[in-house]
Amino acid sequence: MALFQRGEGARFTGKTDPVMEKFNNSLHVDRVMWEADLDGSVAYSQCIEAAGVLSAEEGTSIRSGLESIRAEWAAGTFVVCEGDEDIHTANERRLTELIGPAGGKVHTGRSRNDQVATDVRLHLRGTCEKLGGLLRGLIQVAAKRAAAEADIIMPGYTHLQSAQPIRWAHWLLSHAWSWKRDAERLEQAAARMNECPLGSGALAGNPFGIDREALSDSLGFTRPVQNSIDAVSDRDFVAELSFWAALLQVHLSKFAEDLIIWNTQEFAFVKMADAYSTGSLSRTSNPNPHPYPYPYPYPHPHPHPHPHPNPHSHPHPHPHPHSHQARRSCRRRRTPTRASCSLTPTPTPTLTLTLTLTLTLTLALALALTQVRAAARQGSAPDRAHDDATDDAQGYAHRVQQGQPRGQRGHLRCAQHGGGRTEHRHWGARHAHTQARADEGAPLLL
Repeated sequence: MALFQRGEGARFTGKTDPVMEKFNNSLHVDRVMWEADLDGSVAYSQCIEAAGVLSAEEGTSIRSGLESIRAEWAAGTFVVCEGDEDIHTANERRLTELIGPAGGKVHTGRSRNDQVATDVRLHLRGTCEKLGGLLRGLIQVAAKRAAAEADIIMPGYTHLQSAQPIRWAHWLLSHAWSWKRDAERLEQAAARMNECPLGSGALAGNPFGIDREALSDSLGFTRPVQNSIDAVSDRDFVAELSFWAALLQVHLSKFAEDLIIWNTQEFAFVKMADAYSTGSLSRTSNPNPHPYPYPYPYPHPHPHPHPHPNPHSHPHPHPHPHSHQARRSCRRRRTPTRASCSLTPTPTPTLTLTLTLTLTLTLALALALTQVRAAARQGSAPDRAHDDATDDAQGYAHRVQQGQPRGQRGHLRCAQHGGGRTEHRHWGARHAHTQARADEGAPLLL
């Protein structure tokens, strides 16, 4: 919706500056609400007709014109004209073109304030229904996979260190439970926004005595908003839904990052389906899970309904390095590596946040702590710190002359202190239960 509305009153004697017109235009954003805007206008025309503001003939004509506009938007043939600053003015302008001056009466007693508030609620309510359906489908898939693969055993990790044997299903359902909470929060947010602000006017109500209860029912709301000033000013539901989406993206990103790590050759727990993998420009034999950490369906959706006219260029000013054009030349050839479970993800929209930087920092910290713990096992920390400082200042050149590179020193010391044997025994003790399950014939995800 446009930021500012300019009426036809005598207060305005000059033309609007072109810069102001461009700044105030929001049709490129709010055109997605075309259906919600038409639904609200249809319901309001019925309401003011019942109140005697419109004749039956005018009401029928208005609703017929609105349905014609709906067909144009659905078919992609609606023509935007100069002066259509938002979706509301565009629809009203087109309605007047179709049925004449009677089209302007659809706005009688209605302010842009309550119209916009109603359209946003209607649009987001429909969005919540679609997202809720997708989320429930994802939870159902996770539950079915967990039931079918309950016998698969895998190591459970803390800080990327193997800790205890767990079931694959246990890990999968840990994410499903977070998605379940997301679904519950979405239902609660949708219920709070499902109140009708239409009929509140600019802020103090409608002057024609319309039936707000009937208007609310016709639009599928639970009830009218109780306070007209709050009705036109409240945008809490927008912020609440934005928070919900951000939290869902974090939960999906956790799931995606686990799969990305487990898809590596070092772990090889899962193998990504070729349908959801992409190639690498420098390593064409590697199928990479590029789509998983990105917050939009991959590849990036084109902003126009038709392909870009130049197939060798990208429609965005900063094309992604793994764009469709870049990936077309990549051939994915790979002999499947060892994996006990082949994972084929369900084609749901990827709504994850890019947490690659966070993961990198976490791995770096884990590596640093591992080195500190290894040094502590080799001797006292003060001695090791003093020895390292001395080596850095004086001993590097001496070791190079003797043919012992600096990078081998820690390995040799660890071998002298039996670090390798100790680590081997520690690994065997921690995975005794896992090995016992393997002896019993249980499948292992190792």
